[in-house]
Amino acid sequence: MANRPAGYAVVTFFIRMLSLAATTALPIILHGKGLSDLVLGYCVSAVWVGSGVGTIFTLIKPISLTKASWVGFGLVALSFFLLIFDTDLPLFALLGFGLSLIEIPAMNEASRSGQAGIFSYYSSLSLATLVSSFVMPALLYLGPVVALSALAAMSLLAAPMGRGNAGRRGLSLGHFKVFTRNFVALFAFTFFSYMGLDFVWTFYGVRLMDLGYPEWESQAAFFLLFLSSFVVRWVHPIRAMDARLLAFLSFVSMVMLLLPMPIPLLGLSLLGLSHGLLPVMIALRVAKESPEDFATLNVMVLSSSGFASFLAPLIGGSAVVALGFPLALIAFSVMSLPMAASGLRADAIEG
Repeated sequence: MANRPAGYAVVTFFIRMLSLAATTALPIILHGKGLSDLVLGYCVSAVWVGSGVGTIFTLIKPISLTKASWVGFGLVALSFFLLIFDTDLPLFALLGFGLSLIEIPAMNEASRSGQAGIFSYYSSLSLATLVSSFVMPALLYLGPVVALSALAAMSLLAAPMGRGNAGRRGLSLGHFKVFTRNFVALFAFTFFSYMGLDFVWTFYGVRLMDLGYPEWESQAAFFLLFLSSFVVRWVHPIRAMDARLLAFLSFVSMVMLLLPMPIPLLGLSLLGLSHGLLPVMIALRVAKESPEDFATLNVMVLSSSGFASFLAPLIGGSAVVALGFPLALIAFSVMSLPMAASGLRADAIEG
C-alpha cells in the first residue's frame, strides 16, 4: 500500500509529459517537415482516435496499472521511434492508443486515496506540464530526430514504474444511467472548453513559427500556460471552480493571443489558470456524486475532452486554411460561453 501513491503519481507524470509532446511538440516537428495545417490537423486527430479506442477498451475491460504501464509505454516508445522515419496516420493512432491505456488504471489507483489522491493525481499532471515546458523546447532545439528518440527512451524508462491491480468494475448500463442523470451538462461544458484549448495547443506554436520564431521558442511560449496551470492546481482554490469564471478566463486569454507581444504571454498564463482548474472541478464533482465509480464516470465525462482533441485539430486545420488563424481562433474561443450559463461549480465538495 505504501508504494501505491508513488506508482500512480510517477506514471501520471510521464503520461502527461508524453501527451504534451504529442499535442504541442509533435505539431511543431511536423510543421518543420513541411506538412500543411490541414494535414497536421489530420495527424493530431489520429492520435485522439487511437486514444478513444484505448479508453473504450480499458473502460470495458479493467486492467492493472502494472500491465497497462508495460504495454502502453511500450507502444508509445515504438510510435515515437517509428515517427523518426515516417509520418503515416496509423503511427499517430498507435501513439494515442498506448497513452490512453494507462490513464484509467492510474486514475483508479489515485481514487483509492480519496480526495487526497485526486489532488495528488492532478498535481502530478501539473508538475509534468511545468517540467515539459523546459524539456520540450530543449529537445526541439536539438532537432526532431533527437527529440523523437528521447521521447521513445522516456517511454521505456516509465514502463516498469506502474504498480497496482485492476480493482474496478467494467463499464455497465448502470454507469450510463448515472452519467445521463448527473453529468450531461458537465460533459458538454468540458467538450466546448477543450475545443478551444486543443486549438491553441495544436496551432498556436505553428502560428509563432509563421511569425518568424524558431521551433524551440515557439514551444517555449507555452511555459507560462504550464506554469500557471501548475500553480493553480497546487493551490486548488475550490471556490474559484465556477464554469462562468473559467469560460470567461478562457475567452479573454485566447483573444489576447492575437495582440502584439508580450500580451499573448499574459494570455497563455490566463489560459493555464482556466484549464488548470477545469479537470479538478470535474473530478471533485464526480467524486462527490459517485465516489464508488469515480474512475469510470470521471473518464466518461472527460471523454468529451477526447472528442474535442480529435475534432479541434481536424476542424481547426480547415478553419485556419479557410479563414486564417485570427478568425479561426475567435470562433473557437467563444464555444464554451453558452454552456457557462449553467453555473456549474465545484464548491461544497467538503460537505
